[in-house]
Amino acid sequence: MHCHILLRQTFLPLDSVRLGRLVLNVSEPEQDYFDPFGDEVAKHSVGIQTNYVALQPTTGSKDLLSILTRLVSTSISKHNRMYVQITADTAKKYVLQNSNAWFKRALGSEAARGWLELAICQGDEVYMVVGYTTLLDSRVIEGTAAAMGPGEQLILPAPPPLPEGSDPTAIRRQFVSPGEQICAVQYRKVRFKWLSTHDLDSAELSRDGIRWGLNWNIRGQEVDTLDIVEADLQDELELKGDYEKHTSDKEGDFLVDTDN
Repeated sequence: MHCHILLRQTFLPLDSVRLGRLVLNVSEPEQDYFDPFGDEVAKHSVGIQTNYVALQPTTGSKDLLSILTRLVSTSISKHNRMYVQITADTAKKYVLQNSNAWFKRALGSEAARGWLELAICQGDEVYMVVGYTTLLDSRVIEGTAAAMGPGEQLILPAPPPLPEGSDPTAIRRQFVSPGEQICAVQYRKVRFKWLSTHDLDSAELSRDGIRWGLNWNIRGQEVDTLDIVEADLQDELELKGDYEKHTSDKEGDFLVDTDN
């Protein structure tokens, strides 16, 4: 199963990321990207979960909202006696269908090849968006905890609007993300392999449309030594930097950039 990258700092509007998009930064899929077929909507499937709620979870909780709650709790509150609650009307998971075929089709475009060649020249890593998870009308609520009995227990008010008679001071802050927002993006990495025309016949050169010739020198190689590039997709992201892995029983693996 392909890994998701959790967007820890902020959620993104639904129209800011497209399935099948090529990107250079997995944490910012709305920046430095290329959409191979413009506004064309890629064929995809959608999974839906309703009444999505997570209260302050234990470290063993393994659903998406529990993971998000732990991360949000760490980032917005350093107090020992605070809780965080996340709610959303609906969660959706969008998945690109037949990602290999979409990628091979994209390689038939001179514009896509040119964009990839520029990324290669700059030494950039390239990834393709193959899925994302969204939350509809999500809320992050920060409140207080109270001690009961011998151990510390969390006293959680109901999500707003509060029932009559509830203490309005129990909720300190509330963050609302209206509409459908992307909270995690799923990727496959574009892998490049270098070949030489001297080692390939014409049939091998055009195999599956995933190989093409380069007209300029790359990585200090002599002309005609390694002048063919082959591109395909791999599941292992091989990310640079520090990423923390979280596993959800339903949604699979999520990676979080701990540098942010």
